[in-house]
Amino acid sequence: MHNLTDEEWKAKKLSVATWEANVAELPQQKIIKEVLARNANATFGPNCYIAPDCNFFTDSARLGRNVRIASQVTLRGNIIMGNDVSVNPLTNIIGNVKIGNAVRIASSVQIFGFNHGFERVDKFIKDQPITSKGIDIGEGTWIGAGVSIVDGVSIGNNSVVAAGA
Repeated sequence: MHNLTDEEWKAKKLSVATWEANVAELPQQKIIKEVLARNANATFGPNCYIAPDCNFFTDSARLGRNVRIASQVTLRGNIIMGNDVSVNPLTNIIGNVKIGNAVRIASSVQIFGFNHGFERVDKFIKDQPITSKGIDIGEGTWIGAGVSIVDGVSIGNNSVVAAGA
């Protein structure tokens, strides 16, 4: 890491400290969003930042304005994010997930808007259907570091989910 050029170091820093990114000055953001629009069925509001090493493999994604997706975040499934949302490094958001405006998601959060069926005891879990009730995270919510949220959960507006919950 210490053999990086100044520009490489700055790009890595922005991937973690996404709130510092001036998206208008980052030409690679246009390319990233074009690729994701074509391949991940994604749309972006103005002033969004997507870290270059984000794992963005959605069936559909709609991100509002001023959304910040940090380094090594995984997005998969059908995801809707409101305005002014930040997702910090090493977070997984998978399945059917709706996130309201002004939500803060800390590092290493696991959000799974799907579940494995387990009705049949005569079948392996891998051979049973996947179900999805989805997850709804209300506006102004803060999700602390290391939180796990599972399918079917709704979190009200202006909630705080403590780290590790």
